[in-house]
Amino acid sequence: MKISFLVLSCLALLAFTSRALALASSDTTFIVKAAQGGMTEVDAGKMAQEKGSSQEVKDFGAMMVRDHMQNNADLVALAKTKGVDVPTTLDPMHQKMIDKLSAKSGADFDKTYIGMMVKGHTRMLKLMQAEESSSDADLKDFATKTSDTVQMHLSKAEEIQKSMP
Repeated sequence: MKISFLVLSCLALLAFTSRALALASSDTTFIVKAAQGGMTEVDAGKMAQEKGSSQEVKDFGAMMVRDHMQNNADLVALAKTKGVDVPTTLDPMHQKMIDKLSAKSGADFDKTYIGMMVKGHTRMLKLMQAEESSSDADLKDFATKTSDTVQMHLSKAEEIQKSMP
C-alpha cells in the first residue's frame, strides 16, 4: 500500500514536471516577464488614480488596473495549466520603478507615470509580438489577444504624453 502511494505520487510529480519542461524556456520567460509587467501596471495604475493631478491620468490609471487585473488573472490560469509558477511580488527592477513613481507628485507624477507607461507598453508589445510565434498554441493565443490591448494602451499613453506641457 505504501509503495503504491509512493509510485503514484512520483508519477503525478513526473507528469506535473514534464508539463513545465515541455515548454520552451522562452515561453516560461515570457510568462514571468508578462506577469511582472502586469503587476507593475496594476500597482502604478492604482497610484495614478490616487496621485494623478489630471483626470486623464487618473482615468488611464483606472483603465490599467481594470485591464491588467483581468490579463493577470488570465495569465495565472494559463500558467497553472502549463505547470509554471507566476511570481506574486515585483522583482527588484519593477519595484524600483514603483518606488521612483511613488516619490513623485503633481504634474511631475503625471509626466513620470505616462512616460513609464509609454516605455513599458512599448516593451510589452514587443514581448507579446515575439510570443505570437510560440510553438505553444495557448501562449500564442494569449499573446495575440493581449497584443491588441497593449497596443491600445500604448496609443492612449502616447496621446496623453503628446498633450502634456
